[in-house]
Amino acid sequence: MASDKVKSVEYASQIIVLSEPQLRAIISRRKRALDRAVQSLGQHGLVGTSDDALMNLHDALKLEFERILSQYKAAVGKLEEQWLAPKAPVARSLVHGPAPTRASHQRQLSLRQSEIQERLIKNQSLLNVLHPALATHRNLELLLAVLQRRIDFDKDVLFQFTQLRKEASDVDAEASIVSAALMCYSWGCQKVVELMREVEPSGGAASDDPEDDSSTDVSAGYHSDSDSNCTRSNCLLYSAAPQTASSAGSGNRGTTPHGSGPSPSSRAGSSGSSGVSVISGVWDPANLARELEALRTELEKARQTINSMQIAEQQLKQRLAAEAPRTAGGLSVADRGLNLANGPAAGGTGTGTVGGPGVGGLLDKRPSALIRRYGALYAQARIDTLDALEKLPQLSDCDELKSKLLFSVVVLAFRSVGNTIADMKSQVRRALRVKGDATSDPYAEDLEASVELYLRSKAEDFDVTKNIQDVCQQILATLYDYPCLKECRGLITYVGDSVRLAWALSTQTPPYRLEFEARTFRPDYHVRFHSSNQGSDHICTYLWPALIEAENGPCVHKGVVIT
Repeated sequence: MASDKVKSVEYASQIIVLSEPQLRAIISRRKRALDRAVQSLGQHGLVGTSDDALMNLHDALKLEFERILSQYKAAVGKLEEQWLAPKAPVARSLVHGPAPTRASHQRQLSLRQSEIQERLIKNQSLLNVLHPALATHRNLELLLAVLQRRIDFDKDVLFQFTQLRKEASDVDAEASIVSAALMCYSWGCQKVVELMREVEPSGGAASDDPEDDSSTDVSAGYHSDSDSNCTRSNCLLYSAAPQTASSAGSGNRGTTPHGSGPSPSSRAGSSGSSGVSVISGVWDPANLARELEALRTELEKARQTINSMQIAEQQLKQRLAAEAPRTAGGLSVADRGLNLANGPAAGGTGTGTVGGPGVGGLLDKRPSALIRRYGALYAQARIDTLDALEKLPQLSDCDELKSKLLFSVVVLAFRSVGNTIADMKSQVRRALRVKGDATSDPYAEDLEASVELYLRSKAEDFDVTKNIQDVCQQILATLYDYPCLKECRGLITYVGDSVRLAWALSTQTPPYRLEFEARTFRPDYHVRFHSSNQGSDHICTYLWPALIEAENGPCVHKGVVIT
């Protein structure tokens, strides 16, 4: 019967090791914390004093304070004896008290040798009295450091004992000897670690060294780093117990959290209801082995699914990269970077295509090609810019801010371009002194149509450097807490692409506009982002504005929203 229990315990330990490979390292760290707590119990003995005597810490502190007090009194008496200082100090100044003539700089330069020697003797006598006080002060600092260390030791011991009481209900806070309880629990942890080391498969041994654990210890409350290690170990032990015990069926539902580890009674050799004896009495090794094999099969299937999804993702990226030049009317990522380098950074015109007046440039001027470029700006350029922003340390965890930033760039680009076009038309009308509405004057109407035709025909060659700078300045002024944006080349490229495309779309007849004010979902204007609430029509956030023809025209490219 005993051999069956031993085999059951070995089976259970092997399954725990396979399912929780870090558990042995956790228990080892817990054992070391308990050992440190036990060792700290013996650090409250006698301490040495400045006169090489041994006594209680409190008595030593009292003695050192009395010595300091007597030495300070002697120093004060020395000052009064040699008239170095009056009994009642007098503050001297030009407006209060006696005139400080003896302390003036001119007086110091007119002293004789005898006066300087007298001053030297007085100062040396005072230093001889004060110097022992400084040495005693250092001794006091050492004693205070010992006192602080003992306080930390007691905090550690009480913390470990409190954790032990929470895990083992048979530990009595009033009657139990603290060191005996801690050593018993440490001994049990050592036995569990040895058992796990025996049943652990070759090549998969987990290190007992706490330095191998990559997780970060977080100190809580007044506990030290070692205390926080134990706190986290306890939490992991608690979380591991239900996961492992749940596979045994309903027969183990009454097990308490401390059943995941051996209790003091089970470590002492008793067959109580807690610790490993509960596990060995309820778990069926055959069922656990089958469940473990099923979990391994599911894990292998999940890995295959992940691999296939990664392959599909790479293929999709390659297809998008191949389709991007045709979708964007011949505008590739490299072209965009080259255009920006020759544009605002170098003071060039910043044209939207590399092909110039060739076929690519002619295709880009067509409304259908411009709409495709607007879609490519979201599908490709926006993703590239997000990757560039992700490399900035200050924005690595600001996903929402980055999405709003890229959305704002497009909105600001259309707004800046619209203001520039309106100003240019207004300047032409003022220069020619055109009065009234253009619709009432056929010549004025022809003039405005000619201006629009010129702007539309020169859209790819027009210098939009000022608009790019305007958008960048607005972004940097709003996000002044993130100066790193100024050096992000990907963002500057994205701003240039957005401004040039906004100029080309705004000079069409009729001009294209953005729609991002609606707060109710419309299937003909919006598409939901994958994380949206499919059952709600309330728009919470715009990820991408919708592109419409004229003010109230049809939607030519749907906006991306989160409902």
